[in-house]
Amino acid sequence: MEKEQLEKIKNDQSIAKPKQTEQKVSSNQRGIKKLLNKKSLIIIVAIIIVAGAAFLLKDVIFKRAPKQIYDVAVMVRSQSNPDPVEDAKNSLKAGDVLVVEEQGHSWSQTERVSYLIL
Repeated sequence: MEKEQLEKIKNDQSIAKPKQTEQKVSSNQRGIKKLLNKKSLIIIVAIIIVAGAAFLLKDVIFKRAPKQIYDVAVMVRSQSNPDPVEDAKNSLKAGDVLVVEEQGHSWSQTERVSYLIL
């Protein structure tokens, strides 16, 4: 009778042990999920911090060149040549930009009369 009771107790313990390991596995899984959630949260926060720093430092990193104003001489009247091939190659047309100079360039009287200075 004692043997039967001992065997019964052993069987009960062997059945109980897997339950404990199942509980450990499920608690380990919960711990892993929490850890993954923490890692993803840290990654998201780091990305936000880097993006914010880049936005604040964009003027320091990407220095803008100073603006400079230019004068432009533009052809007002079209020139024409009877030969269509030669006309396409060499004749200036209205709206063609001839030259770009820094603002304040001293244009000659002929240039001022012949071209549109912008």
